[in-house]
Amino acid sequence: MATVIEIQDATDPRVADYVRLTDAELRRGAASFIAESLEVVRRLLTAAHPVRSVLITPARYPQLSDDLA
Repeated sequence: MATVIEIQDATDPRVADYVRLTDAELRRGAASFIAESLEVVRRLLTAAHPVRSVLITPARYPQLSDDLA
């Protein structure tokens, strides 16, 4: 079961990896990747790759809640 944590502020350290993604150097050196769009995230959630985290808006959560469970 997924744990839902609501983030209220972009300075929250739990989203630091996402905030820093604007830096091209960090993206090139990362051992991870970003999946965008509902279909791509759904496919990732069923893949063998470990998922570190999923950052979605409250409006998108209902569309992914079953997949995240």
